[in-house]
Amino acid sequence: MNDTLAERALAIRAHVLPLIRAHATIERTGHSGIAVWHPGPFRFALRMATADWPAPQSAPAYSDALARQPAASVLPYCLDVWHGPKVMSVEWAETGAFRLLSFKSGEWEGAVRALR
Repeated sequence: MNDTLAERALAIRAHVLPLIRAHATIERTGHSGIAVWHPGPFRFALRMATADWPAPQSAPAYSDALARQPAASVLPYCLDVWHGPKVMSVEWAETGAFRLLSFKSGEWEGAVRALR
């Protein structure tokens, strides 16, 4: 297979997003939501940002210093896939930004494409 890991992850995301929308339950977590679907040996969790995180409250000096450190931005959508252990994690934005956080190749890839 000549596809890159990112291309394979994008194809899996494209296949499972409509299935997650059709079958998942939504769990509200503060200002965001997580759609969770458990088909057979898989677990899918789709994080959807629906609002900005609240501003930090006053904290001790050490915590303030940590808060001022540059951090990687979190994209508004994240799909995590477990097949036993976590096998894939991707983030993206509607602007087209995409970040492959983790991808473990394996037989699960064919099994996930067979889901309906």
